[in-house]
Amino acid sequence: KPGISERELGLAFHERTAREGGYPVLGCIGSGPRSAMPNVEPGDRKLEYGDVIRFDVGGRYRHYRADISRIAVLGEPTERVRQYHRALHVGVLTALEMIRPGVKTSDVFDAAVKAVQREGISHYKRSHVGHGIGIDGYDVPNLTPSSTVVIEEGMTLCVETPYYELGSWGLQVEDMIVVRRDGIESLMSTDGALKVLDR
Repeated sequence: KPGISERELGLAFHERTAREGGYPVLGCIGSGPRSAMPNVEPGDRKLEYGDVIRFDVGGRYRHYRADISRIAVLGEPTERVRQYHRALHVGVLTALEMIRPGVKTSDVFDAAVKAVQREGISHYKRSHVGHGIGIDGYDVPNLTPSSTVVIEEGMTLCVETPYYELGSWGLQVEDMIVVRRDGIESLMSTDGALKVLDR
């Protein structure tokens, strides 16, 4: 709600993580123009109506890391935020549909970026659209255009499509999955759709 600070949001997230048996890992929590800072730490800025709120957060459970990202808007989002977030979400979903053993990580990268461009961010560019995760927050493989790694069963991956307009807002969808023999198993309890908060 308006008046809550980013620090308070971070504290609530970390308390919930610890209460459910995880170990909190400080992530990126930014609101309004601060949501466009890629590695933002939660600060004293208080939420206002119209703010984009970006959570790129994680934790540790039984020594293994988690890394996810979700976006909410306090109040009604602009049409541009809706359109761009939808494009980023489609990019992640396209990548997830493609991931299975035997697929090249570079092909996953190409599919995700092209989907985002096709869905409305024609100038979208990225150096990667995800990474492996395990005991460390970043592990192999990286989902890059030059990667020669072939996806294998049992890999745990984060698939992400961030986009930042500095001074305005930042958007990001990031899902965690495990590669199974015939596709993927999602490790997410929520979907990546834009969350609209009306209070």
